Amino acid sequence: MSRSLTWLLAVAIGLTVANMYYLMPLLNQIRGDLGTSTFAASLLVTYSQFGYGLGLFFVLPLGDIFRRRVLIVVVVAGSAVAMAGQSLVHSYAPFALLCVLVGLGAVASHIMIPLGADLAKPEQRGRIMGRLMTGLLAGVVLSRTAAGAVTAAFGWQSIYTISAVLMTVLAAVLWRVVPNEPHRAHLPYRSLLARGSRLLVSSSLLRRRSWLGGAVFGGLTVMWTSLAFHLAAAPFHYSSGVIGLFGLVALGGLLAANVAGHQADQRRTRRSSIVAGIFMCTGFAIMLFWSGSVVAMCVGIIFIDVATQSMQISNQSIIFTIAADQRSSINSAYMLVFYLGGAIGSLATGYAYSHFGWHGSCFAGLLFGLAAVIPSVFLPSEALEH
Repeated sequence: MSRSLTWLLAVAIGLTVANMYYLMPLLNQIRGDLGTSTFAASLLVTYSQFGYGLGLFFVLPLGDIFRRRVLIVVVVAGSAVAMAGQSLVHSYAPFALLCVLVGLGAVASHIMIPLGADLAKPEQRGRIMGRLMTGLLAGVVLSRTAAGAVTAAFGWQSIYTISAVLMTVLAAVLWRVVPNEPHRAHLPYRSLLARGSRLLVSSSLLRRRSWLGGAVFGGLTVMWTSLAFHLAAAPFHYSSGVIGLFGLVALGGLLAANVAGHQADQRRTRRSSIVAGIFMCTGFAIMLFWSGSVVAMCVGIIFIDVATQSMQISNQSIIFTIAADQRSSINSAYMLVFYLGGAIGSLATGYAYSHFGWHGSCFAGLLFGLAAVIPSVFLPSEALEH
C-alpha cells in the first residue's frame, strides 16, 4: 500500500461518494424546478440512501469472491451512466429513480476501503483507514460546495454532467492502477449474501459498532437534509451557491479522521467514541438555541462532522479485525446499518422539519446523538473494542 496508491484510492473514494451528496444543497431549488413539496424533495436523499443500501447488500459482498479491480471499474462506469441520466431529466419520478441508481453506484467507495485494509500493514491500518476516510469526508463535504458553486454559474443539472465525465475518466484510471488480485475463493452468491447477516448475528462487537455508526450518520443526515431549507428561509434567505459554501466548514472533520486513525492504532477507540457522541449532541444543541446565527450554524456543522468521522474511523478500525478474509462482507453488514441510520435520519428530519421547522430537526438530531453517546459511556471497554 504505497503512499501514491493510498491517496489515489482516497481521491477515488471521495469522487464516487460525492455523487450521493450533490443534491443536498440544491434541494430547495430542485423542489421548485421539479414542482414538488418539501417532504417529497427531502425524500430524494432517502431514495439515494436506499440505492446505497441495495449496493451495500447485493454488490459490496462480491468483493470477497471477485477481483475488486474489475468490480470497482464496473460500478464506477455504472455511476457515470446514472449521473448522465440525472443531467437530462426534468420531472420528479425519473429523477427519483436515478437517485436510487446513483446511490447504488456510490457503493464503489466501500469496495475500495476493504481493499485498502487488505493491502495495509496491521500496525498501519488505522492510519491508512484515516487517509481513505479523509477522501470520503472530502467527497461528502466538497460535493456540497461544488454543487452550490456550479449551480450558481450554470444551473443545478450541470453538476451531474460534470460528474458523469469524472466517473468515466476515473474508471479508466482505476483500471490501469488498482492492483490485480489473484483469484479469490468461490462461494455461492446466496451464501455470500447471507454471510453479512450471519456476522451481525454472531458478532456482538459488529452489532454494537454498527449501531454507533448508524446513530451518528443518522444525526449527520438530519443536519444536512434540513440545513438547505433552513438557510434558504428567514432570516438567512441564502442562494444554493451560498448554502453550498457551508460544506467547507465541515473540513474540520478531515483532521478528526486522521486523529481518530492514530487513536485506533493506539487502541483508544472507546475514548474516541465517547467524544464523538458528546460532540454530536453539543453540535445540535448549539444549532437549536442559536438557530438564527450564522456562527452557530458553522460551529454546529464542525461538531457534528467531527463526531461522525471520529466514530466512523474508530468503528472501521475495529470491525476489520474480526475476520481478515471476510472484510467485504463485514463492511457490507456494517455499512448497511450505517446507511439505514442515514435513511431513518432523512425520513425523521423530513417529517420533523415539515411539521416543526428547524427546531424539530434539531431535536431529532439530538436523539441520534444520545443513541450514540449513551452506549459509548455505559458499555464496558471490552464490549466496544474486543
